[in-house]
Amino acid sequence: MPHLSVITRLKTQLAPLRPLLQRIGEPKRAWLAGCLVLLLTLLLSSNLTPDKVTLQIGDLSPEEIRAHRTVEYISVTETQRLREEAARRVPNVYNEIPYSTSDAMETVRKTFSLVEEAAAPLPSARRAAPPDSALARLKDRLPVAATDTTLRLLLAAPPDSLNALRSATERLVEGAMSEDIRNMPSDLPRARLRISTDARTLPAFSPAERLALADLAGATLRPNRSLDSDRTERLRDDERMSVRPVPRQILRGEILLNKDEPVTAAHIEKLLALGLQKPAFDLSRVVYLGLILAGLIVLFSLYLREYDPKVFNDFHRLLLIAILVAVSVLGLKIGTSVLGLKINSSSIGYLDSLWVCTAAMIVSALVGPHVAVPMAALLAVGTGISLDIELRFVMAAFVSSLAGIYTASHLRDRSSLLRMGATLTGVNLITVLLLSGFAGDIRSSFLEGIGWAFGCGIGSAGLFWFGIAALERPFGVVTHVGLLELCDTNRPILKRLLMEAPGTYHHSMVVANLCEGAAEDVGADPLLTRAMAYYHDIGKLRRPQFFIENQRVENVHDRLNASLSMLVIAAHVRDGLDMARDLRLPPPLLDGIREHHGTGLVTYFYHQAAGEQGPSAELEQQFRYDGPRPQSKETALLMLADSVEAASRVLKKPTPGGIEDLVERIFRSRLNDGQLDECDLTLRDVERISRSFARVLTAMLHTRIDYPKVITTTEAKKALKYAAFDSKSGADAGAEPTPIEDSDRPAVAS
Repeated sequence: MPHLSVITRLKTQLAPLRPLLQRIGEPKRAWLAGCLVLLLTLLLSSNLTPDKVTLQIGDLSPEEIRAHRTVEYISVTETQRLREEAARRVPNVYNEIPYSTSDAMETVRKTFSLVEEAAAPLPSARRAAPPDSALARLKDRLPVAATDTTLRLLLAAPPDSLNALRSATERLVEGAMSEDIRNMPSDLPRARLRISTDARTLPAFSPAERLALADLAGATLRPNRSLDSDRTERLRDDERMSVRPVPRQILRGEILLNKDEPVTAAHIEKLLALGLQKPAFDLSRVVYLGLILAGLIVLFSLYLREYDPKVFNDFHRLLLIAILVAVSVLGLKIGTSVLGLKINSSSIGYLDSLWVCTAAMIVSALVGPHVAVPMAALLAVGTGISLDIELRFVMAAFVSSLAGIYTASHLRDRSSLLRMGATLTGVNLITVLLLSGFAGDIRSSFLEGIGWAFGCGIGSAGLFWFGIAALERPFGVVTHVGLLELCDTNRPILKRLLMEAPGTYHHSMVVANLCEGAAEDVGADPLLTRAMAYYHDIGKLRRPQFFIENQRVENVHDRLNASLSMLVIAAHVRDGLDMARDLRLPPPLLDGIREHHGTGLVTYFYHQAAGEQGPSAELEQQFRYDGPRPQSKETALLMLADSVEAASRVLKKPTPGGIEDLVERIFRSRLNDGQLDECDLTLRDVERISRSFARVLTAMLHTRIDYPKVITTTEAKKALKYAAFDSKSGADAGAEPTPIEDSDRPAVAS
């Protein structure tokens, strides 16, 4: 036991708790099913009684709509209109701004005082044309924005004229401020215009002085009334509340909307009063819907438990299925309600077909087609019942889902998306043609169905591609598209493997070919096994020189003892897992790295250590990999191919019979060691894999013709020369190699 790995010891210690953990899994599934039933009920209950008239403001009524009963109601639209008219009749309330007139008069006096101060130091000859610096200083000090022309006139005016201008300005400002000037954009310009008019009537001043008076007085004006918004709004609210609600009556048989008449808010109000839009919530039907959905989910769970226990026991896959079902129903509800689209009963049926098909395709790609088929059937039935969808549209949704499941399960590359869209469109079109013809639809409904057939086909393919991209990584599922991307040999990790560990890279490529050829024979995923083979030995990048396929000069293990060599060799599994997690590789590829040696024995170093210490069970356990053993057909194939490819390198002259014997010996040793006990391979599968490996290796390791040596004329002359020399010296021609033979001898270092 001291030599057992940490993982093995933990498994042994936790073994008594395994039944308890399995019992805990049942409540998790029950909680998931209950939450899904509750969520679906909430999503679908708002559409239990579909709107009989799904019109919005601005739409054109497709037909004449009459009242089916007499009803009285309060017209909110008419009441609101009358109240707003009453509120508009209330004028704005303005309050007086304190000290506005006195402040304006003080501004006039201060302006003229500053002009007098600026003019005092200037000589009389310079006042008519003051320097720019003096004018700029005066403008900076003035409390009003007067023009340069006005300031020059004031500076040049004699004291008497300046006093007269002051008095006239004060009279103009005082007169203007005695009237209401509100803080509105139009009042202040109107007051300045009035001042300009009054200034032109002053006979005691010249035209230039009148303009200066108008400019200065107008710049001094300010509002003396401010808007009291709160008081105004209170008065208007009081006026609104004084208007009583307006009652209206709709008589049975009254025309609500004529054909092609634009829908207004008043029309919507009448439809709501009659219950033709947003009908009342029926609690009893909600309860019955919840029971129906619960029954469908229980049936689906029983199907999985009986026919696919692997999915039933995988909580993450069940959660994925639940999310897809909920999202598809949510998308259907958004399409029919939240977006406010103009939806009729047939459009709801086609929209249901789009979402059911999309969910079925994603489940087919991420979980499996055997799970997607019953899920699509139950989802189509559940949504059809809750939304009162016609049976033909439920059938159309299921038929479209079957086509989508087939195309999704045969996804091989990105061009498959185009084939998927074309296939779905074609199947939808044929289904619409048959069902519409059987139902005797009119021409407009027939054309609408054709449009929906194209839209659902293309839309389902697009939503499927988006769903795969969004859900593949979070749930640890890899699709064939993801595998194709991982099998691209231009990925940085594979290019690094080629450059730093070329022997390991070549080994991985050969293992991939062996796995892919045999996978099809035993029902495994060929593309997954190829991807596993590409990455199963990436851990050797940490210490590539410690593995024989990458050594060129010497064997590093000659300087290490067997135990240390074993630790280095076994570490490539842990190193590979660390690198794979850093690269965010999907879980199936991590399983390939973890299980490709199982709990196999590192035979070479075990025998080396046994020769020194003597064989024992504890020593053998010490020289085994941590495992676990292969849990799937794909990882079992990877283990067998890895062993066979490594052993095939020692064959000096491979023949078909020798290759078959080698493959058979390796397979027998793995079976006897129990390495294949935990996977799904049968003895017949093992026999098929053996034949496939032998066939591929025979093609790869076939012998070549040994072509005769071509001797040039120069070499022939040299050979004759040496032969003549040997004959003269009496030496044995066969005692020493000729130069030709010596040149063909392989170097000792190689």
